Amino acid sequence: MVEIPWKSLTVLVADDEPAQLRLYAHAVKLLGVKKVLTAADGADALSQINMMNGRVHIVITDVDMPTVNGLEFVKKLRAHPDSKTAAIPVIVVTSHRDSAIVREAATLGIQGFLAKPISEAMLKSRMTKALQRSV
Repeated sequence: MVEIPWKSLTVLVADDEPAQLRLYAHAVKLLGVKKVLTAADGADALSQINMMNGRVHIVITDVDMPTVNGLEFVKKLRAHPDSKTAAIPVIVVTSHRDSAIVREAATLGIQGFLAKPISEAMLKSRMTKALQRSV
């Protein structure tokens, strides 16, 4: 099993609800992550990834967001011209229990799926599995 270097990770969290965004960012910081970026929607997330030259280790994104939703974000990320950036692991968070959304997210190559409300333990578990697969 690969040890996750939590302190050296850069994690991007995208959600249009400020309270949820703060909650997820705080949960990620509790894992020991020092650099947590936040985005209000998928367009903002893509912009931040580009500003970081793809140096983001994992993205946690909500599905329901204005402008560019979470699934559209993943499609655009996977189509990025830089293959390393296109392969950034993504965990999708949603309040939907709709199996069609889960299936669509899976076909886009996400590394994890979390149903709201999420716990710190579940977040850590999904992030660990996603990051271990990406090493």
